[in-house]
Amino acid sequence: YDVIVKNSIKEYKSFINYAEQMDFKGKVAIVDIGWFGNMQNAIESLGLDINLYGFYMGIEPRKNYQKKYKMYGYLFETNKNINLFLKEHNFNSIFEMIFLAQHGSVKRYDKTKKEMVELYKYEYINKDDEMNIIRIQDGAIKFINDFISSGVTEYLFDDLTFTFNYMCDRILYPDGITAKRIGDLTFMDDDKNYIARPQKLLKYINIKNLIYDYKYSFWRIGFLKRLFKIKLPYYKINMFIRGKYLKKRRKK
Repeated sequence: YDVIVKNSIKEYKSFINYAEQMDFKGKVAIVDIGWFGNMQNAIESLGLDINLYGFYMGIEPRKNYQKKYKMYGYLFETNKNINLFLKEHNFNSIFEMIFLAQHGSVKRYDKTKKEMVELYKYEYINKDDEMNIIRIQDGAIKFINDFISSGVTEYLFDDLTFTFNYMCDRILYPDGITAKRIGDLTFMDDDKNYIARPQKLLKYINIKNLIYDYKYSFWRIGFLKRLFKIKLPYYKINMFIRGKYLKKRRKK
């Protein structure tokens, strides 16, 4: 315990020095993918002389930090577009992967470092994984640039979530090629695992193996599509199973 407290004080002081170096004061905005607002809550608790705003791709509506802080979700937030939150929740790992920083995660702030930031390339232990993510991100930027220069934007409606809905259509109702291409990508959580790569159907004669692999798949809809291959309403099936699971947990 003493070692943890000592290290926490050291890293707190390093963060304060970093904040001063970055002129982190006054009216400040932080931008992140989301979801619960824990980072903003942590910064707010430090007692810094700042007026903090948080801008996120989405805010988890079940964790209502919005009552305490100035924070806003682009796609969804508390009492806004809950249907989009329910959709995104089915492919959260894919969404996270798309927005990974190409430099990896920040491990800590360290006064001995030139820029006071020590990076930890946790997500990019494997070079192929790194290149796959960079290719996806570069392709997205290229599409955005082509789309803006095409002139089509002048004729679009005002709903700025329409591109997200197209993504949902592709990922919630995948064809076999999409399920394989996305499913073969890997995502680093506690361990490195494929997004959705089931074993052969015969391996699941023991139903416990199927339940285990399905439960720990990052993209369960893609997992089911790759496993059974035939055209079925996998999104509805997954939502039904998820509803049963949550209902069972609430009873406990």
